Order: sequence, then structure tokens, then C-alpha cells
Amino acid sequence: MIFYTICAMLGFILYPFFYRLKEEPLNGVNYKEKKMYFVLIAFVLILIGGLRKRNIGIDTSSYYYTFQSYKNISWSRLSLNIFDEPGYKILNWGIANILHGDFQGLLMIEAIIAIVPVAILIYRHSDVPPLSWFFYLAFGFYTFSFSTIRQAIALGFTVLAFLCIPKRKALTFHLLIFVAMLFHQTAIIVLPMYWLRYLKINAKNTFIFLVLGIVMYIFRSPIMAMLNEMSKNYYYAIETGGELQFVFIVLMILTGFLMAGNFRTNNPINSQLYFLLATTAAIFWVVKMNPAVLRLYFYFYIYVIIYIPNQIKSIKTQAMRTGFTVAYVLVGLYFFATQVLFPDLKIIEYEFFWQ
Repeated sequence: MIFYTICAMLGFILYPFFYRLKEEPLNGVNYKEKKMYFVLIAFVLILIGGLRKRNIGIDTSSYYYTFQSYKNISWSRLSLNIFDEPGYKILNWGIANILHGDFQGLLMIEAIIAIVPVAILIYRHSDVPPLSWFFYLAFGFYTFSFSTIRQAIALGFTVLAFLCIPKRKALTFHLLIFVAMLFHQTAIIVLPMYWLRYLKINAKNTFIFLVLGIVMYIFRSPIMAMLNEMSKNYYYAIETGGELQFVFIVLMILTGFLMAGNFRTNNPINSQLYFLLATTAAIFWVVKMNPAVLRLYFYFYIYVIIYIPNQIKSIKTQAMRTGFTVAYVLVGLYFFATQVLFPDLKIIEYEFFWQ
């Protein structure tokens, strides 16, 4: 428990060593120091993820036995189907037979693909980097990769795709989504993300997402049936909880709407972050019907690690900015305690692979 708490606070702990107390232009040594802040945190998190024992994480052991099955198999014997997520099969086969690596090599590569895009995302777009790193740990995005290796890799590629949007690199965006789908077909749901950049925060567009959420709630059962048709997995409706998290998401959207003026102008990426959060809320009542599907909203929700710090930064008065910071951190600590430090996730008693 202490181990993950230190990781969650790592951004705050290292921040004073790389950032000046007063904001200064990014030039010279100061610019390089700020870059090293992100490199060091990413390096530590990659090592922790890549060097973990195979009993850390719910499905890590299953992934281990899958990896073992690819050893000493010829390329011709690989069963590759474009609709059967061949990217993960090729990655396993390549590490085992070309690189002659072991399962630890797979975990290390997965950690790099999952974490480096997030580090770049925070570096480029977060107005308060320590808060972004904190929420990345507190909301379970980091430890998510400990149990869901295929989707964690897919998520990493979708974050890289998101980074193409401000630069209007549509072709690269769609290519990266295609690569993500080679590891987890569910990545296809983020294709509309590119077009959210054209939306402005106003009552009309917010109402559209509200109606979308209501429609998806009404037709959640047929949508679940459609997922069954598309997937080799069987998804069935059960109660997964998450009502408190939904309320939290709605409150973030509401405060973002009320602060739309400053929030929109303070950082050009903020409008898109707003609608990514609105998309999360719209699909929430569908994905919450089954734990396996529930993880799909992470494709959109991960950008909350940028949304919150940027919203706080856009607040003009110091007292209100402090109040929002304290409130958000307390919520983060609550979710960290209840959703990350949760015994069933099999991550609390961390061990390195040599222990």
C-alpha cells in the first residue's frame, strides 16, 4: 500500500527538483530539466510495471501461459486473422522467437507502450503536471495495465493517436487507431475522437451529448446484444456499481460548462477534453452493465488526468483554485483507496519478478 502511495505522490515529490517556483520561459537548462522530470517519472513507472512478478495483476498469469505457448512455434503455424487481434500474437511470437526473450520482456514492452504516450500527453498538454501524474495513479489508469495487457497496449496507441489531433494529422491518427485495434478490437470506439476538435463548449453541443446518453441508456440492452454479436466474448448484464463515479464525471462536466469561457481560452485543447469527458458520461450506463465492458470507457476517461489540472489552472481567483484543488485531490484519494488499493486486483503486495 505504501509502495503505490509513494508512486502516486512521485509527481509532487520530484516537482521542486525540476521546476522553478516562479514560472519562467522554457529555455536553456530549465527546459531540459523540465523534460527530465517527465522522463524520470516515466522511467520509474515503466520499471515497476515491467519488472513485476507474474502474480501481480488479475490476468498476468494467464498472459504468461499464453506467452509460453508461442515459444518454438514457426511463423507458418501462427493463426493470424485481422479480426482476431493479431498484433498481440505477433508481439508474443516476435519476443519469444526472434528476440529470444522471456515473459518479462513482454511486460517491459507493454509498460513502455502504455506509459510513454501518457508521459508525452502530460508533457504537452497538462497545465499542472504533478496533478496529472497523481490522477493517473489515483484513478487506476496505471495499475489498469497490470491486469489488462492487450487493452493497455491498445490504450497507449490511442493516446498517441490523440496527440496527432492538435497537429491535424488525420492519416497518422487513423493508422494508430488501426494498430490499436490489432491488439484490442474495442479501440475502434475512439474513431470519432478526431472530430470532437470541431465542437465548441456551449449549451447546444452539451445537450446533444445529454440526448446521446439518454438514448444509449434506453437502448443499453440491444447495444449489449450487438457487442455479443461482434465479440468472441459473451457480455451479459449485471450490476457493476459505479454510480458515485458517474456523479463525479457529471459534476466535472457541469463545472467545465459553467467555466467554459476561461476554460476554453486558457488552453486550446480544453474544449476537446470537455467532450471526451461528455462522451465518457454518455456511454457510461452501457459499459457499466458488465465488468469486461466497463473498461472500455477508459479510452475516453483517461484524458481526465489533463482535464482536471487544466480546469484548475483556468480558475482566476486563488481561493477558488485552492478549493477545487483540495476537492479534486480528496476525490482522487478516495478512488485510490477504494478502486486501486483493492485486494481483488492482486496488486497490493507488490513483488519484483526475482523475489
